[in-house]
Amino acid sequence: MKKRIIWWAILGFVIPVFWGVASFVFFSARQSVWTNIYWGLVYVTCPFWLLPSNTTTTVMTPFLNAALYGGLAFLFLNARSARSKSPTPPT
Repeated sequence: MKKRIIWWAILGFVIPVFWGVASFVFFSARQSVWTNIYWGLVYVTCPFWLLPSNTTTTVMTPFLNAALYGGLAFLFLNARSARSKSPTPPT
């Protein structure tokens, strides 16, 4: 279970880095439906991107996103294991 949480945290760290590189590459795109979809995906997968932009938040965004994804994985995996260990009612 610990390995899964670590992998989810690593994924959470990589996602804002990926979006940052993609945003840098596509920064000159004109406003369209596709750019709205793009930024919608960014904000859903990396909610800390909405924090006010300064040097501290730029550096902290991958770490905050990793903590979010790791915490969600921890909660999900604990709920799943608790549900599988619960006794079944007699029939």
